[in-house]
Amino acid sequence: WAKDWLASSKKSYIGGSWQSCSRVISESINPTDCKKIGEFYNASLEDLDLSVEAAKNSFQSPVWRKMPRRMRADLLKEIAGIIRQNRSELATLEAL
Repeated sequence: WAKDWLASSKKSYIGGSWQSCSRVISESINPTDCKKIGEFYNASLEDLDLSVEAAKNSFQSPVWRKMPRRMRADLLKEIAGIIRQNRSELATLEAL
């Protein structure tokens, strides 16, 4: 499954949408056989600034700031649960 997933170019999730970022694409190469296993976009400093600004705006939005602490904690716990459920897949992708 990992090779299938890696077969397409990946984008960065910034401000609620998938973006191609800098247009500079790097390849991930398998060191055992020197074959390409995937591609990814390199983020530029401008892309990083956009990402940080989007995260800051989300954090400061009234939707999040006015949300009761318990509800925010529940949402973060739900995210943690999803990460735990997919930890094997995430570890595989991280290793590639």
